[in-house]
Amino acid sequence: MVLRAGHNSIHRSWIWTLHGLIDVTISTYDDSDYSADGVARFFHQYSGGKLPGVKDFFDTHPSIIEEYDYFWLFEDDLTLPFGSLRMILKLLARFPFALSAPALTHESIMGYMINMMNSRFLFRGTDFVEQMMPIMSRDFLRAAMSAFNDNYSGYGQEWLWQKLLKERRNFAVIFDLAPMTHTRPYHFGSLKMNRPSGSPDFAIEKRNFLAKHQVRDSYPRNYFGVTSGPSPRILVQEAFVREALGGYEALKALPTNIYDDCIKNLMELARPTISYDELQTMPDFRMIEDYLQALAW
Repeated sequence: MVLRAGHNSIHRSWIWTLHGLIDVTISTYDDSDYSADGVARFFHQYSGGKLPGVKDFFDTHPSIIEEYDYFWLFEDDLTLPFGSLRMILKLLARFPFALSAPALTHESIMGYMINMMNSRFLFRGTDFVEQMMPIMSRDFLRAAMSAFNDNYSGYGQEWLWQKLLKERRNFAVIFDLAPMTHTRPYHFGSLKMNRPSGSPDFAIEKRNFLAKHQVRDSYPRNYFGVTSGPSPRILVQEAFVREALGGYEALKALPTNIYDDCIKNLMELARPTISYDELQTMPDFRMIEDYLQALAW
């Protein structure tokens, strides 16, 4: 894990649970010093955006990439439940996904509705993972990292990752049964507060990034879901939608419009359209099929 952290980081509430399970780098974006905590393998300082700081760390320690299979690029306003950590480690040991991320809990500050956890699924295949807490394989990190320093905010990076996935006939994964909580409002976080004086607006940065890499910000879309429970199934298209509708029921109790927003997103913007036959052309999908078929026996 590479954790970009500052003065208001909440990582001390959970980082001790990673001991013996995940190696951690704490990369600070201000003058914070967490070296006395004794929880990280590396400490790094870079005054700048999240992904430029991540790139600077790997540029400074290039051999680190060869030591690990996965790299979790984490922000300092997230909580990491121990049960979710163990579930992610279990799933990645079984399925070597190129790009993945935890879902978000019901109480999270939400940007993209596709990130909301759905209790009916173990995980979902999608074409999108947000830059908040992506988990990248070694090969995917190498492919994506060359663009990390293209802007301060990181806005637009997710659609380059989408392009890289399509070029590889692959998909991203959102782990529904391993959710995290995002605690800080999007426009009041450390990224916004520490933006260099005179730097472009984030919307301009995003537009310039998309133009440079010849990608467009299409709305995130589900591909398929693997159901939770003792007999997992792969669901696509209308079967996926029918199952997913029940997975948002708990949101009705919240005093917000989040339930309606998730249902609208599911039924319209993120509705899965890719067919089972198309999915079977993707090697990682066949890997999931093979494993579930073996379970059925």
